[in-house]
Amino acid sequence: MDSSAVQYEFKLKKLLNKFLEPGYRLGNDVYLNILLSHISGKDNPAQAEELKQLPIFVEWIQTAVLQWETTMTAPSPSIATFTLNLTNLISENEVNFIQLNKNNVYLRLCKVLKLRSKEITPSVKLGYLRMLHAFLNHKAGLDWLVATDHWNDILQYSVENQTIYITRDGYNFMFELLSKFVDFNSTFCELIVKKMITCLNADQFNRNGVVRTEIDDVQIQKELMPTLRLVTYILEKSFLSDSKNDQEKIPKVFLEKYNLETVLWNLLMIARDSEFLFNISKPLYINCFIAIDTEKVVCKETFMPVIREFATKFFQLFNTLIDKQSSVNILKLCHLGHIYWKKLSIMTPSFDDKEPLLFENQLIIFQVMPILFIAFSAIKKHECEKDELTEMFVHKLFKISCERTIRCAYAYRTLLMSHCTMTAFDIGQKSIFYLMKTIQYLDRDRAVIVFQALVYAMKYMSKAMIDKTQMAIDLLTCQTGFLSAMLDGLSMLIKDFKITWRESVETICITSLALDFLNCPNLPNKLAVQGLQLMHLTIANFMPPNLALLVDEVGDSSITTITPMLYKRLHDINWEVRDSALEILQTIVDIANLKFPAFQKMVIDEHLCQLVVVLSTDDSESFVRASAIKSITTMIKVPAFWENCLEYEQLPEKMMSILNNETEAIVRCEAAKLISEIYEYHYISGDSMMAVYRAMAFTVTHDLHWEVKVNGLHFWDKLINKEMSDQGKTVSQETDTNMSDQVIDSIIHSSDMNLLGSVVTKSSGDDTVEQVNGDVRKLEIIEPDVFKSFVSKDLDSLVDGRSKWLESVDDLNSLLDDILQSYEDNDTNSMDCY
Repeated sequence: MDSSAVQYEFKLKKLLNKFLEPGYRLGNDVYLNILLSHISGKDNPAQAEELKQLPIFVEWIQTAVLQWETTMTAPSPSIATFTLNLTNLISENEVNFIQLNKNNVYLRLCKVLKLRSKEITPSVKLGYLRMLHAFLNHKAGLDWLVATDHWNDILQYSVENQTIYITRDGYNFMFELLSKFVDFNSTFCELIVKKMITCLNADQFNRNGVVRTEIDDVQIQKELMPTLRLVTYILEKSFLSDSKNDQEKIPKVFLEKYNLETVLWNLLMIARDSEFLFNISKPLYINCFIAIDTEKVVCKETFMPVIREFATKFFQLFNTLIDKQSSVNILKLCHLGHIYWKKLSIMTPSFDDKEPLLFENQLIIFQVMPILFIAFSAIKKHECEKDELTEMFVHKLFKISCERTIRCAYAYRTLLMSHCTMTAFDIGQKSIFYLMKTIQYLDRDRAVIVFQALVYAMKYMSKAMIDKTQMAIDLLTCQTGFLSAMLDGLSMLIKDFKITWRESVETICITSLALDFLNCPNLPNKLAVQGLQLMHLTIANFMPPNLALLVDEVGDSSITTITPMLYKRLHDINWEVRDSALEILQTIVDIANLKFPAFQKMVIDEHLCQLVVVLSTDDSESFVRASAIKSITTMIKVPAFWENCLEYEQLPEKMMSILNNETEAIVRCEAAKLISEIYEYHYISGDSMMAVYRAMAFTVTHDLHWEVKVNGLHFWDKLINKEMSDQGKTVSQETDTNMSDQVIDSIIHSSDMNLLGSVVTKSSGDDTVEQVNGDVRKLEIIEPDVFKSFVSKDLDSLVDGRSKWLESVDDLNSLLDDILQSYEDNDTNSMDCY
């Protein structure tokens, strides 16, 4: 593409002028968005900079405003939105801004488009917002915003029920507006903040001079929450900002000039609704962290006053929420606490050589409490006794807790006890949800605590379900969400942290706990699948020590129940359960060869090999058939499985039947792979081998799915290497062309390759015909020279040429031609290339 933007000027001018024709309607707004993306530089910043220097855009904006003023007509919403978005892009340059403002274009544009009216469409509002946002990029634009009160329109957008895009961009505009002025125009910043938080004053919603003791008016809450969210956004973004000015000066306007903390506490005292409480609590919570001056935290002496003030605010807020029975909000704030504390990057210094009482640990205590409440308190009613490991875990939690945390935690426990069982499980589910959101901020020590809490929850849940208690019935009928979250949480922690027995002794028993869970009666299908997936991870990561010793017998170990459980689950009516069971079996088979040979006898005794062969051909679900074949592919590498069972199952014939008759590519793909593995590891008789050649040749040349073809090519790769190895030859990437011809000829005429020679022959006129299911299929003849010519092509240049063609589809010239042609033809369906 020519680097000069002048080449587009004529077409751009022609197009822009058409937008001003009376009654103009563009058939498809997508055209305008693509044109704006070119001007914005989304894909080509260098081109965009040149385009924005063209004078036609400034001239057209001036002409458009004048025409609409003269005719006293407003453009269509699509053209109005385009104009605002174009003005936004052009106004980012201060020279362009000054030129347009010289003729008062911005105020005139606002007037002619009636931008300050409440009746304008959301797309026009968003265009207006983004135009004002462009003014923040230079001094001239900032002066314009101070001189006018148009910023107040965006403030109103931000505290009204607008679209998510307007609200998001409005929040960002207000933050950046404060950020730009906080250093040199504090008076203007104070004016903005004053207008922002006026409605939060409790006096505003007292009725007839009567002071409210609580807010129960839904309408008042709806009016206040948008302002609370805006204030929270600004405080949070200031705190998380990398700019020291934003971190300190913006919150200072709210907290010192207008005493926001007192205003929020007054609101909190009279609030009741959970969501409303959270929207008040969050800015108060952020202020706890903002108040920590990290520059003062240089030693124990300077740290203690700071942390005492922080702790006082922190526990005051948590105790208030507990008093207001706001259990879930505590979980939300704990999640945020990890994010905010990580930003501060400080920790409590240790005293008297004791382990430091990390703030993150205090958060984790509150986060796991609903889970532990379910595991210990609720289950205790059904006589589930705590064991020594449980006591060790509880002692660990007390050890990492400070005194205030323990006091507050007891109050939190009392609150949890006041809830009914169903509510407790709902809170427990939310606890796990917020813990999983927190995972990315946790180090290993904190992750281990969460893992242990979930392990004990699974232990006691399983016992309750096996005992068929009333609580278990409620769990399986109404509250499966907690169990589902518990299983997902354990799986996620195992995968992300690879926890070992050195960090958590509970890892030793998690496999047997997962087995207990899967043996629970009446387990819903979803939970069975999740339980199997967890079992899969535990087998791969946490095998019991007795198996690690490579013994052949596992005695009375609970591991002996794995294969009976799998046999049962492989007969489950739900295909996802069968598929998950096959994944576990594949893992067991994979480690049974050398790592844990005890599994070999267990699999054979349970007749799982024969069952999997049946599933590979007869299961009604293609995913299960594919998984079964994949398991067989792993099994054939273990001599015990092959010699005791699979050798007699006629696997090559069954897999060839699948290649010829199976409609699902995922199954054919695995079948082709299995044939390759059988050829590599075991002997295939001469008659069967001829049929295998035919099937694999047809697979490579005619199968419509690329993965099936690739696995077929892997078979021929193994075969070629074996043939060459038998003849004492080696393959090298540097083999010259003549050597390649000799190799191909050798393969074709090899005595063991008669069938391949009949399919791939030098006779250019002969075709091979095969009949499959009554259909006659023609096998194409591929000459060695033709094949060699194809693979020797410069594929990179072919791909490059195709890429250039695709890029031309988005070429600006092509786009302008299409828009203009669309206008001439009045064609509204010409967007195929976009």
